[in-house]
Amino acid sequence: MGNVTDANYPDLEEIYLRSRSENDSVLKEHFQGSLGLGYAFHLGQFSLIPQGGFTYKTRSWDAADGKALLQERTVYAEVTGVYSNSTEVTLYPSVGLEGGYAINDFFEVRAAGSFFPYVLSETTLKSYFPSIEKNYTRLTGIGGSAEISFLFHLPKSPLSFITSFGYEGIYLKDGNMAVQLEGFDVPSKTEPEGYSSTYDSTSFKFTLGALVTF
Repeated sequence: MGNVTDANYPDLEEIYLRSRSENDSVLKEHFQGSLGLGYAFHLGQFSLIPQGGFTYKTRSWDAADGKALLQERTVYAEVTGVYSNSTEVTLYPSVGLEGGYAINDFFEVRAAGSFFPYVLSETTLKSYFPSIEKNYTRLTGIGGSAEISFLFHLPKSPLSFITSFGYEGIYLKDGNMAVQLEGFDVPSKTEPEGYSSTYDSTSFKFTLGALVTF
């Protein structure tokens, strides 16, 4: 559960506001798969792990209730029920560094940071108010993440328990958007000339889990 704000401008200078909405968001589906490689350097109680990888993730959510402002209106209209559905697919490579400090044989603290030099994201948004409309967006940009973890290692066992706090930010500014109104043909996703879009996403996570070391 969260909130989502969406603003649409038909001009590149973002002067003329076409529509704007502020709604509650409900996550429906989320999948993330990552593949990475790294090498650990150990110096006493310290460890350093340079690493790289690739991430694919997809998620869909509903925007519901809240309010919406349409062009040529000066006040918001209240929205009840689902305002829009969104599906997003994101791909990016990453390079990063992780450092760790073993307090003793049982407790360890780790901190990690990663940079995403190229992020590709495609989003389909279907809105229902005041009429049915689809927006197709394809954007590229950059991103990064930071995380701190606390581990408890079981004595004489490969099993550890982990608690982590993380942040991820993705900033997309180069791309295209196409719009389909209900009853019209689907436009090319590669963009009718003159439309563009930007998108920023930040997320925080808290994790409890188990880790097996081979």
